Amino acid sequence: MKARTLFDPLFFLEYDLRLDVSLESNGHIRLDGLNSIPAHQRRMAMNTVRIYKGLLSMQLDAPRRMRPSVQKLIAQGKIRLEKGYYVKN
Repeated sequence: MKARTLFDPLFFLEYDLRLDVSLESNGHIRLDGLNSIPAHQRRMAMNTVRIYKGLLSMQLDAPRRMRPSVQKLIAQGKIRLEKGYYVKN
């Protein structure tokens, strides 16, 4: 049986969709490069931000090279996985 991996929304946006993701001073998540991807991927990106806004904010609230992965946030005890959902501790 294959081991399950955790979905990391920041990794998905930055590496799979190749977007530049940042947190603005007003708390909004900014996606640069949306116009360079197809419409169905734009919808996927916007839905990812809508669903994982809180988690993305936690990940983006760090310098670019020090942004924690979902696995690291779980190891640090900042979030936990509960019934398939990420829950802030």
